[in-house]
Amino acid sequence: MKKLLNLIVLTFIIVILSSCSKQETNNKMNESIPNLIIHTKNGNDITSKENYLDADLRVENANGFSLTIDNMRIRGRGNSTWGYPKKPYRLKFDKDISLLGMKPATDYVLLAEHNDKSLMRNYAAHYLSSYLKLPHSLETNYVNVYLNGNYNGLYLLTEQVAVSKNRLNIDVSEDIDGGFLIELEREFERANSEGIENRDWFRMQNPNPNDRNNEGDPTLYQELYYVVKSPKLKGYDEVAQLNKINYYKNYFKDFEDSVKTNKYSDYIDVDNFIDYFILTELFKQVDIGYSSVFITKDKNEKMQMGPIWDFDISSGNGNYYAYGPKGFWADYNPWFGILIKNKGFEIKYIERFNEVIDLYFEKLINELMDTREIIQTAANRNFDKWGMHLDDGFNPNPIEMLSINNHKEQTDYLINYLIARKDWLLETLNNEGYFGYLGENDEGWS
Repeated sequence: MKKLLNLIVLTFIIVILSSCSKQETNNKMNESIPNLIIHTKNGNDITSKENYLDADLRVENANGFSLTIDNMRIRGRGNSTWGYPKKPYRLKFDKDISLLGMKPATDYVLLAEHNDKSLMRNYAAHYLSSYLKLPHSLETNYVNVYLNGNYNGLYLLTEQVAVSKNRLNIDVSEDIDGGFLIELEREFERANSEGIENRDWFRMQNPNPNDRNNEGDPTLYQELYYVVKSPKLKGYDEVAQLNKINYYKNYFKDFEDSVKTNKYSDYIDVDNFIDYFILTELFKQVDIGYSSVFITKDKNEKMQMGPIWDFDISSGNGNYYAYGPKGFWADYNPWFGILIKNKGFEIKYIERFNEVIDLYFEKLINELMDTREIIQTAANRNFDKWGMHLDDGFNPNPIEMLSINNHKEQTDYLINYLIARKDWLLETLNNEGYFGYLGENDEGWS
Protein backbone atom coordinates (compact mmCIF):
# COMPACT_ATOMS: atom_id res chain seq x y z
CA MET A 1 0.00 0.00 0.00
CA LYS A 2 2.81 2.39 0.93
CA LYS A 3 4.56 1.66 -2.38
CA LEU A 4 1.31 2.34 -4.24
CA LEU A 5 0.85 5.70 -2.47
CA ASN A 6 4.45 6.66 -3.26
CA LEU A 7 3.90 5.77 -6.91
CA ILE A 8 0.73 7.88 -7.03
CA VAL A 9 2.51 10.87 -5.45
CA LEU A 10 5.48 10.50 -7.83
CA THR A 11 3.14 10.30 -10.83
CA PHE A 12 1.32 13.44 -9.64
CA ILE A 13 4.62 15.34 -9.28
CA ILE A 14 5.73 14.28 -12.77
CA VAL A 15 2.40 15.42 -14.25
CA ILE A 16 2.71 18.80 -12.48
CA LEU A 17 6.31 19.30 -13.61
CA SER A 18 5.38 18.29 -17.14
CA SER A 19 2.49 20.74 -17.12
CA CYS A 20 4.78 23.53 -15.86
CA SER A 21 7.31 22.75 -18.56
CA LYS A 22 4.64 22.85 -21.26
CA GLN A 23 3.26 26.08 -19.83
CA GLU A 24 6.72 27.71 -19.93
CA THR A 25 7.10 26.58 -23.55
CA ASN A 26 3.67 27.90 -24.48
CA ASN A 27 4.45 31.21 -22.77
CA LYS A 28 7.62 31.50 -24.85
CA MET A 29 5.70 30.69 -28.02
CA ASN A 30 3.10 33.32 -27.19
CA GLU A 31 5.57 36.12 -26.54
CA SER A 32 4.54 39.09 -28.63
CA ILE A 33 6.81 40.37 -31.34
CA PRO A 34 7.26 44.12 -30.87
CA ASN A 35 5.85 46.57 -33.40
CA LEU A 36 8.05 49.39 -34.70
CA ILE A 37 5.78 52.10 -36.06
CA ILE A 38 7.64 54.67 -38.16
CA HIS A 39 6.27 57.80 -39.80
CA THR A 40 8.47 59.92 -42.04
CA LYS A 41 7.92 63.65 -42.15
CA ASN A 42 5.02 64.42 -44.51
CA GLY A 43 4.80 60.68 -45.26
CA ASN A 44 7.68 60.92 -47.73
CA ASP A 45 8.87 57.67 -49.30
CA ILE A 46 12.34 56.41 -48.42
CA THR A 47 14.14 56.35 -51.76
CA SER A 48 17.80 57.00 -50.87
CA LYS A 49 20.61 55.08 -49.21
CA GLU A 50 22.56 58.30 -48.66
CA ASN A 51 20.04 60.90 -47.49
CA TYR A 52 18.15 60.54 -44.24
CA LEU A 53 14.52 61.55 -43.81
CA ASP A 54 13.22 63.00 -40.56
CA ALA A 55 10.80 60.64 -38.84
CA ASP A 56 9.26 59.58 -35.54
CA LEU A 57 9.21 56.13 -34.00
CA ARG A 58 6.89 54.32 -31.63
CA VAL A 59 7.57 50.90 -30.10
CA GLU A 60 4.51 48.87 -29.06
CA ASN A 61 3.63 45.43 -27.65
CA ALA A 62 7.14 44.66 -26.44
CA ASN A 63 6.15 42.63 -23.38
CA GLY A 64 5.36 45.77 -21.44
CA PHE A 65 8.11 47.90 -22.98
CA SER A 66 6.99 50.98 -24.87
CA LEU A 67 8.84 53.96 -26.26
CA THR A 68 8.10 57.02 -28.38
CA ILE A 69 10.82 59.05 -30.08
CA ASP A 70 9.78 62.20 -31.90
CA ASN A 71 13.11 63.00 -33.54
CA MET A 72 14.97 60.32 -35.46
CA ARG A 73 16.07 59.74 -39.02
CA ILE A 74 15.77 56.87 -41.47
CA ARG A 75 17.31 55.97 -44.83
CA GLY A 76 17.77 52.93 -47.01
CA ARG A 77 20.80 50.64 -46.76
CA GLY A 78 22.37 47.57 -48.35
CA ASN A 79 23.85 46.73 -51.73
CA SER A 80 21.96 44.07 -53.68
CA THR A 81 19.32 43.91 -50.93
CA TRP A 82 18.28 47.51 -51.66
CA GLY A 83 17.01 46.30 -55.04
CA TYR A 84 14.40 43.99 -53.54
CA PRO A 85 10.74 45.00 -53.03
CA LYS A 86 11.07 44.70 -49.24
CA LYS A 87 13.75 47.24 -48.31
CA PRO A 88 16.28 47.25 -45.45
CA TYR A 89 16.74 50.46 -43.45
CA ARG A 90 19.17 52.35 -41.24
CA LEU A 91 17.89 54.23 -38.17
CA LYS A 92 19.79 57.11 -36.58
CA PHE A 93 19.06 58.94 -33.33
CA ASP A 94 20.43 62.21 -31.98
CA LYS A 95 21.69 60.51 -28.82
CA ASP A 96 22.28 57.00 -27.54
CA ILE A 97 18.95 55.20 -27.30
CA SER A 98 18.16 51.71 -26.01
CA LEU A 99 15.61 49.90 -28.16
CA LEU A 100 14.05 46.74 -26.72
CA GLY A 101 16.66 46.50 -24.01
CA MET A 102 19.59 46.59 -26.42
CA LYS A 103 22.71 48.49 -25.40
CA PRO A 104 22.22 52.23 -26.07
CA ALA A 105 23.56 53.61 -29.37
CA THR A 106 22.70 56.15 -32.03
CA ASP A 107 22.60 53.68 -34.95
CA TYR A 108 20.41 50.64 -35.63
CA VAL A 109 19.67 48.51 -38.69
CA LEU A 110 16.45 46.89 -39.88
CA LEU A 111 17.37 43.79 -41.91
CA ALA A 112 14.62 42.83 -44.34
CA GLU A 113 15.86 39.24 -44.91
CA HIS A 114 13.91 39.27 -48.19
CA ASN A 115 16.05 36.64 -49.90
CA ASP A 116 16.20 34.37 -46.84
CA LYS A 117 12.86 32.57 -46.64
CA SER A 118 13.66 31.21 -43.18
CA LEU A 119 14.25 34.79 -41.97
CA MET A 120 16.74 33.18 -39.58
CA ARG A 121 20.22 32.91 -41.09
CA ASN A 122 21.49 36.20 -39.67
CA TYR A 123 19.78 35.47 -36.37
CA ALA A 124 21.39 32.02 -36.19
CA ALA A 125 24.88 33.33 -36.95
CA HIS A 126 24.63 36.09 -34.34
CA TYR A 127 23.29 33.62 -31.79
CA LEU A 128 26.25 31.27 -32.27
CA SER A 129 28.68 34.20 -32.27
CA SER A 130 27.62 35.02 -28.71
CA TYR A 131 29.36 31.81 -27.56
CA LEU A 132 32.58 32.43 -29.49
CA LYS A 133 35.69 34.55 -29.02
CA LEU A 134 34.75 37.60 -31.06
CA PRO A 135 35.42 41.27 -30.30
CA HIS A 136 31.68 41.93 -30.03
CA SER A 137 28.47 39.96 -30.66
CA LEU A 138 25.65 42.00 -32.13
CA GLU A 139 22.28 42.00 -30.36
CA THR A 140 19.17 41.17 -32.40
CA ASN A 141 15.39 41.40 -32.02
CA TYR A 142 12.57 40.44 -34.38
CA VAL A 143 10.10 43.28 -34.97
CA ASN A 144 7.01 43.93 -37.06
CA VAL A 145 7.59 47.16 -39.00
CA TYR A 146 4.84 49.61 -39.95
CA LEU A 147 5.90 52.42 -42.24
CA ASN A 148 3.69 55.46 -42.81
CA GLY A 149 0.60 53.54 -41.76
CA ASN A 150 1.31 50.39 -43.79
CA TYR A 151 2.48 46.99 -42.57
CA ASN A 152 5.94 46.41 -44.04
CA GLY A 153 6.81 42.94 -42.75
CA LEU A 154 8.88 41.05 -40.18
CA TYR A 155 12.38 42.50 -39.77
CA LEU A 156 15.47 41.71 -37.71
CA LEU A 157 16.46 44.76 -35.68
CA THR A 158 20.17 44.76 -34.94
CA GLU A 159 23.17 46.97 -34.35
CA GLN A 160 25.13 48.83 -36.96
CA VAL A 161 28.71 47.54 -37.07
CA ALA A 162 30.42 50.61 -35.67
CA VAL A 163 32.68 51.69 -32.84
CA SER A 164 30.56 52.68 -29.85
CA LYS A 165 31.27 53.09 -26.16
CA ASN A 166 28.37 50.77 -25.28
CA ARG A 167 29.04 48.16 -27.95
CA LEU A 168 32.27 47.75 -29.91
CA ASN A 169 34.32 49.89 -27.58
CA ILE A 170 37.83 50.31 -29.00
CA ASP A 171 40.34 53.13 -29.09
CA VAL A 172 39.56 56.06 -31.42
CA SER A 173 42.60 58.19 -30.68
CA GLU A 174 44.77 59.93 -33.26
CA ASP A 175 47.78 57.86 -32.20
CA ILE A 176 49.42 56.17 -35.18
CA ASP A 177 49.06 52.78 -33.49
CA GLY A 178 45.55 53.52 -32.21
CA GLY A 179 42.56 51.23 -32.60
CA PHE A 180 40.79 50.61 -35.88
CA LEU A 181 37.74 49.02 -37.49
CA ILE A 182 38.36 48.12 -41.13
CA GLU A 183 36.21 46.29 -43.71
CA LEU A 184 37.52 44.11 -46.52
CA GLU A 185 36.14 44.92 -49.99
CA ARG A 186 36.90 43.01 -53.19
CA GLU A 187 35.27 45.48 -55.59
CA PHE A 188 37.04 48.73 -56.42
CA GLU A 189 33.74 50.51 -57.08
CA ARG A 190 32.43 49.79 -53.60
CA ALA A 191 35.63 50.92 -51.91
CA ASN A 192 35.93 54.00 -54.07
CA SER A 193 32.35 55.01 -53.22
CA GLU A 194 33.44 55.32 -49.57
CA GLY A 195 35.59 58.36 -50.26
CA ILE A 196 39.20 59.21 -51.01
CA GLU A 197 41.93 56.60 -51.44
CA ASN A 198 44.56 56.54 -48.68
CA ARG A 199 42.19 58.38 -46.39
CA ASP A 200 38.86 56.56 -46.36
CA TRP A 201 40.17 53.36 -47.93
CA PHE A 202 43.38 51.79 -49.21
CA ARG A 203 44.44 48.96 -51.49
CA MET A 204 46.86 46.08 -51.00
CA GLN A 205 48.20 43.08 -52.85
CA ASN A 206 47.01 40.01 -50.93
CA PRO A 207 47.84 36.34 -51.31
CA ASN A 208 45.41 34.61 -53.66
CA PRO A 209 43.66 31.58 -52.16
CA ASN A 210 44.40 29.71 -55.41
CA ASP A 211 48.08 29.73 -54.41
CA ARG A 212 47.44 26.58 -52.40
CA ASN A 213 51.15 25.70 -52.17
CA ASN A 214 51.93 29.11 -50.64
CA GLU A 215 54.82 29.61 -53.04
CA GLY A 216 54.43 33.37 -53.14
CA ASP A 217 54.14 33.54 -56.94
CA PRO A 218 53.42 37.24 -57.64
CA THR A 219 51.01 36.25 -60.41
CA LEU A 220 48.91 34.59 -57.71
CA TYR A 221 48.44 37.78 -55.74
CA GLN A 222 45.25 39.82 -55.93
CA GLU A 223 44.43 43.46 -55.34
CA LEU A 224 41.97 43.95 -52.50
CA TYR A 225 40.58 47.07 -50.84
CA TYR A 226 40.14 48.00 -47.19
CA VAL A 227 37.63 50.60 -45.99
CA VAL A 228 38.52 52.47 -42.80
CA LYS A 229 35.33 52.56 -40.70
CA SER A 230 37.03 53.92 -37.58
CA PRO A 231 38.63 56.26 -36.86
CA LYS A 232 37.27 58.69 -39.43
CA LEU A 233 40.39 60.19 -40.96
CA LYS A 234 38.61 62.98 -42.82
CA GLY A 235 39.23 65.40 -39.98
CA TYR A 236 42.97 64.60 -39.73
CA ASP A 237 45.67 66.62 -41.47
CA GLU A 238 47.32 64.97 -44.48
CA VAL A 239 50.42 63.85 -42.58
CA ALA A 240 48.33 62.18 -39.88
CA GLN A 241 46.18 60.50 -42.53
CA LEU A 242 49.19 59.10 -44.33
CA ASN A 243 50.78 57.90 -41.09
CA LYS A 244 47.62 56.04 -40.14
CA ILE A 245 47.19 54.42 -43.55
CA ASN A 246 50.85 53.36 -43.67
CA TYR A 247 50.50 51.84 -40.20
CA TYR A 248 47.53 49.75 -41.37
CA LYS A 249 49.32 48.61 -44.52
CA ASN A 250 52.52 47.72 -42.69
CA TYR A 251 50.68 45.85 -39.95
CA PHE A 252 48.71 43.78 -42.46
CA LYS A 253 51.81 43.04 -44.55
CA ASP A 254 53.93 42.12 -41.51
CA PHE A 255 51.19 39.76 -40.35
CA GLU A 256 50.97 38.06 -43.75
CA ASP A 257 54.75 37.61 -43.85
CA SER A 258 54.77 36.25 -40.29
CA VAL A 259 52.68 33.22 -41.23
CA LYS A 260 55.62 31.74 -43.17
CA THR A 261 57.97 32.29 -40.22
CA ASN A 262 55.44 30.96 -37.72
CA LYS A 263 55.34 34.29 -35.87
CA TYR A 264 51.72 35.14 -36.69
CA SER A 265 50.67 34.99 -33.02
CA ASP A 266 52.68 38.20 -32.52
CA TYR A 267 50.10 40.02 -34.67
CA ILE A 268 46.74 38.29 -34.28
CA ASP A 269 44.54 36.90 -31.55
CA VAL A 270 44.81 33.30 -32.75
CA ASP A 271 41.83 31.99 -30.75
CA ASN A 272 39.66 34.76 -32.17
CA PHE A 273 40.75 34.08 -35.78
CA ILE A 274 39.99 30.38 -35.33
CA ASP A 275 36.51 30.97 -33.88
CA TYR A 276 35.62 33.54 -36.53
CA PHE A 277 36.54 31.24 -39.40
CA ILE A 278 34.89 28.22 -37.78
CA LEU A 279 31.61 30.12 -37.73
CA THR A 280 31.90 31.34 -41.31
CA GLU A 281 32.93 27.87 -42.53
CA LEU A 282 30.05 26.15 -40.73
CA PHE A 283 27.56 28.55 -42.34
CA LYS A 284 29.45 28.57 -45.67
CA GLN A 285 29.01 32.33 -45.84
CA VAL A 286 29.37 33.52 -49.42
CA ASP A 287 31.02 36.85 -48.56
CA ILE A 288 33.92 35.61 -46.42
CA GLY A 289 36.50 36.67 -49.02
CA TYR A 290 34.46 39.38 -50.67
CA SER A 291 32.84 41.96 -48.40
CA SER A 292 31.24 42.50 -44.98
CA VAL A 293 34.43 41.09 -43.44
CA PHE A 294 35.37 43.29 -40.48
CA ILE A 295 38.78 43.53 -38.80
CA THR A 296 39.38 45.24 -35.47
CA LYS A 297 42.36 46.17 -33.37
CA ASP A 298 42.43 48.01 -30.07
CA LYS A 299 45.45 50.02 -28.99
CA ASN A 300 48.15 47.80 -27.46
CA GLU A 301 46.18 44.69 -28.44
CA LYS A 302 46.47 42.15 -31.26
CA MET A 303 44.30 42.19 -34.36
CA GLN A 304 40.95 40.36 -34.34
CA MET A 305 38.33 39.31 -36.88
CA GLY A 306 34.75 40.47 -36.42
CA PRO A 307 32.11 41.43 -35.63
CA ILE A 308 30.30 39.07 -38.02
CA TRP A 309 27.91 40.50 -40.59
CA ASP A 310 25.74 39.57 -43.57
CA PHE A 311 24.79 35.88 -43.37
CA ASP A 312 21.58 35.95 -45.43
CA ILE A 313 23.46 34.34 -48.34
CA SER A 314 24.82 31.29 -46.53
CA SER A 315 23.76 27.87 -45.28
CA GLY A 316 22.41 26.57 -48.57
CA ASN A 317 21.00 29.88 -49.82
CA GLY A 318 22.80 31.21 -52.89
CA ASN A 319 22.54 29.86 -56.42
CA TYR A 320 25.68 31.63 -57.67
CA TYR A 321 28.27 29.75 -55.60
CA ALA A 322 28.93 26.18 -54.46
CA TYR A 323 26.19 26.29 -51.84
CA GLY A 324 25.95 22.57 -51.00
CA PRO A 325 26.87 21.20 -47.56
CA LYS A 326 30.14 19.66 -48.79
CA GLY A 327 33.37 21.42 -49.64
CA PHE A 328 35.49 24.01 -47.85
CA TRP A 329 34.86 27.68 -48.45
CA ALA A 330 36.51 29.91 -45.82
CA ASP A 331 39.90 29.74 -47.55
CA TYR A 332 38.37 32.10 -50.11
CA ASN A 333 39.42 34.68 -47.52
CA PRO A 334 43.06 35.65 -48.24
CA TRP A 335 44.15 35.59 -44.60
CA PHE A 336 42.51 32.32 -43.66
CA GLY A 337 43.78 30.92 -46.96
CA ILE A 338 47.39 31.34 -45.82
CA LEU A 339 46.82 30.58 -42.12
CA ILE A 340 45.18 27.20 -42.67
CA LYS A 341 48.25 26.10 -44.68
CA ASN A 342 50.27 26.47 -41.47
CA LYS A 343 50.23 23.04 -39.83
CA GLY A 344 50.22 24.38 -36.28
CA PHE A 345 47.26 26.64 -37.03
CA GLU A 346 45.41 23.81 -38.80
CA ILE A 347 45.80 21.51 -35.78
CA LYS A 348 44.44 24.20 -33.42
CA TYR A 349 41.62 24.94 -35.84
CA ILE A 350 40.48 21.30 -36.03
CA GLU A 351 40.69 20.83 -32.25
CA ARG A 352 38.62 23.95 -31.64
CA PHE A 353 36.12 23.01 -34.37
CA ASN A 354 35.41 19.74 -32.57
CA GLU A 355 35.03 21.63 -29.30
CA VAL A 356 32.65 24.24 -30.73
CA ILE A 357 30.43 21.58 -32.28
CA ASP A 358 30.41 19.55 -29.06
CA LEU A 359 29.58 22.52 -26.85
CA TYR A 360 27.30 24.70 -28.96
CA PHE A 361 25.85 23.02 -32.04
CA GLU A 362 22.91 21.39 -30.25
CA LYS A 363 22.19 24.73 -28.54
CA LEU A 364 22.09 26.38 -31.98
CA ILE A 365 19.65 23.85 -33.44
CA ASN A 366 17.40 24.04 -30.37
CA GLU A 367 17.42 27.84 -30.56
CA LEU A 368 16.36 27.73 -34.20
CA MET A 369 13.47 25.37 -33.45
CA ASP A 370 12.32 27.45 -30.48
CA THR A 371 12.59 30.75 -32.35
CA ARG A 372 10.70 29.32 -35.32
CA GLU A 373 7.72 28.70 -33.06
CA ILE A 374 7.84 32.27 -31.79
CA ILE A 375 8.04 34.00 -35.19
CA GLN A 376 6.02 31.59 -37.34
CA THR A 377 2.74 33.52 -37.35
CA ALA A 378 4.55 36.79 -38.04
CA ALA A 379 6.67 35.12 -40.72
CA ASN A 380 3.61 33.80 -42.53
CA ARG A 381 2.03 37.25 -42.41
CA ASN A 382 5.25 38.64 -43.87
CA PHE A 383 5.04 36.14 -46.74
CA ASP A 384 1.39 36.97 -47.36
CA LYS A 385 2.54 40.52 -48.06
CA TRP A 386 5.72 39.85 -50.00
CA GLY A 387 5.34 36.32 -51.36
CA MET A 388 7.54 33.27 -50.88
CA HIS A 389 8.94 33.23 -54.42
CA LEU A 390 10.91 36.07 -55.96
CA ASP A 391 10.66 36.43 -59.70
CA ASP A 392 11.48 40.12 -59.83
CA GLY A 393 15.11 41.10 -60.29
CA PHE A 394 18.05 39.04 -59.03
CA ASN A 395 17.00 35.99 -57.07
CA PRO A 396 19.76 34.09 -55.21
CA ASN A 397 17.58 31.23 -53.95
CA PRO A 398 18.66 27.77 -55.20
CA ILE A 399 16.15 25.38 -56.67
CA GLU A 400 15.72 23.51 -53.39
CA MET A 401 14.48 26.66 -51.65
CA LEU A 402 12.28 27.74 -54.54
CA SER A 403 10.34 24.48 -54.26
CA ILE A 404 9.32 25.26 -50.63
CA ASN A 405 6.36 27.57 -50.06
CA ASN A 406 5.95 27.63 -46.29
CA HIS A 407 8.04 28.93 -43.41
CA LYS A 408 8.28 25.70 -41.42
CA GLU A 409 9.81 23.79 -44.31
CA GLN A 410 12.15 26.69 -45.09
CA THR A 411 13.51 26.49 -41.55
CA ASP A 412 13.65 22.68 -41.84
CA TYR A 413 15.82 23.21 -44.91
CA LEU A 414 18.14 25.52 -42.94
CA ILE A 415 18.35 23.16 -39.95
CA ASN A 416 18.95 20.10 -42.12
CA TYR A 417 21.60 21.99 -44.06
CA LEU A 418 23.52 22.95 -40.92
CA ILE A 419 23.38 19.36 -39.66
CA ALA A 420 24.64 18.00 -42.98
CA ARG A 421 27.33 20.67 -43.13
CA LYS A 422 28.45 19.94 -39.57
CA ASP A 423 28.63 16.19 -40.29
CA TRP A 424 30.68 16.67 -43.47
CA LEU A 425 33.10 19.10 -41.81
CA LEU A 426 33.63 16.89 -38.78
CA GLU A 427 34.34 13.80 -40.87
CA THR A 428 36.57 15.55 -43.39
CA LEU A 429 38.58 17.67 -40.95
CA ASN A 430 39.24 14.77 -38.59
CA ASN A 431 40.08 12.25 -41.31
CA GLU A 432 41.71 14.30 -44.06
CA GLY A 433 42.45 17.74 -42.64
CA TYR A 434 41.66 20.99 -44.42
CA PHE A 435 43.99 20.65 -47.38
CA GLY A 436 44.04 16.86 -47.39
CA TYR A 437 40.59 17.02 -48.94
CA LEU A 438 40.91 16.95 -52.74
CA GLY A 439 37.24 16.84 -53.69
CA GLU A 440 35.25 19.63 -55.29
CA ASN A 441 32.80 21.99 -53.67
CA ASP A 442 29.41 20.52 -54.55
CA GLU A 443 26.83 22.77 -56.11
CA GLY A 444 23.77 21.30 -54.44
CA TRP A 445 22.43 18.43 -52.39
CA SER A 446 22.76 15.68 -54.98
